[in-house]
Amino acid sequence: MLLVVMSREKSVLRALLLKLGIVVAISSAGFVYSRLRARMTKPYLPPPSSLPVSGCCSEVDSRGIDQGKDYVPDLRSAAASGPEETSAQGASVGLSSSARHGRDVLLLQEFNDLVVEFDTSRAFRTAGKDGYEQEIKHLRNMVRVLREREQNLEVQLLEYYGLKEQESAVEELKNQLKINNMETKLFTLKIASLQSENQRLEKQVADHEKVVAELQTAKCRIKVLKKKLRHEVEQNREQILSVQKRVARLQEQEASADNHDAKSKLGSLKVLEGEAEELRQSNARLQIENSELARKLESTQILANSVLENPEAEALNKMRECLMLENEDLKKRMEQLQEDRCADAEELVYLRWINACLRYELRNFTPIPGKTVAKDLNKSLSHKSEEKAKQLILEYARAEGMDSMDFDCDQWSCSQAFYSTDNGEADDFSFGNSS
Repeated sequence: MLLVVMSREKSVLRALLLKLGIVVAISSAGFVYSRLRARMTKPYLPPPSSLPVSGCCSEVDSRGIDQGKDYVPDLRSAAASGPEETSAQGASVGLSSSARHGRDVLLLQEFNDLVVEFDTSRAFRTAGKDGYEQEIKHLRNMVRVLREREQNLEVQLLEYYGLKEQESAVEELKNQLKINNMETKLFTLKIASLQSENQRLEKQVADHEKVVAELQTAKCRIKVLKKKLRHEVEQNREQILSVQKRVARLQEQEASADNHDAKSKLGSLKVLEGEAEELRQSNARLQIENSELARKLESTQILANSVLENPEAEALNKMRECLMLENEDLKKRMEQLQEDRCADAEELVYLRWINACLRYELRNFTPIPGKTVAKDLNKSLSHKSEEKAKQLILEYARAEGMDSMDFDCDQWSCSQAFYSTDNGEADDFSFGNSS
């Protein structure tokens, strides 16, 4: 962009310099032409008289009226006798008529007035031949001065035209210079912006080089870290394999220990179930005895009401009180046995749940860190451990599509425990009504 603008400026400057050279050449050619023309048309004149040129010019400026009146006959005789003078006058008249500018026209009018005055004063030829010659010399000098003045005026006019053209060219150059100054300012601003952009790009290049160097170092570090990572991965893999082997051994050991615990717990559960069965049988036997005693009590009450005067009534009352006390003792024993049986049944269900969870975990379960498993539960029954066991058994049942055998056994044991509890409560209720 900058090169294009500079080339355009150079072409404009060349055109302006060409115009200025043409103007100067035309003005110099006009000046040379005027000089050559003056030399070609200049006649041979004798040396000037004692009259100075300044006086002659002043006489021409004052239109030469007085001297024209005195020497008009001499001018006519000189014109008749000397063809050179007439030819010079005709040449001067032709020259003056060819100049059509302002000042030249004024000079021509003055010269014509002099000629007219000379024509009108033909009658006054009284001067001598010496006066004629002097007048002719004076007129020749005046014509020469007028020609020189005309040439000077032509030269000045050409110079004036040349100066006007030069002024117009100078104005154009000034305008072009103003335009060039504005473009220079614009270009300086562009150069400043380009320099700032160049500096910014240099900074970016330097930053880029730094980034490239950092990238190379980072790549080298990444390669080293990859090698270290591969080595560590291999080591970790070996460690994981060894840990897995150890975990498998520990799981086998724990499974064997858990199986042993489960077997012992199952043995204890079987013992508890036998005891519960014995308690049920004793409870049923006591209920039968209670019902028999209640019937006996009713029969004795009927007999007591029918035979009040019988001396055996007091003995019957005492027997009734003893039987009531025995009945209360039997009720308390039955309640205690029912509570013990319910606790044993709940603990049995809890232990069966834990056993099912342990079997599931040993079969197909990978422990998650931080998660509660069956071996973390408390061996003794509590409300919190029971809730956790329920959650675990339900979760494992959903995961396996419900292990029907374990879950049905647990449900059966729970339902049996509650069924027996309900039966006991029903027996107590019936016994209370009978009493």
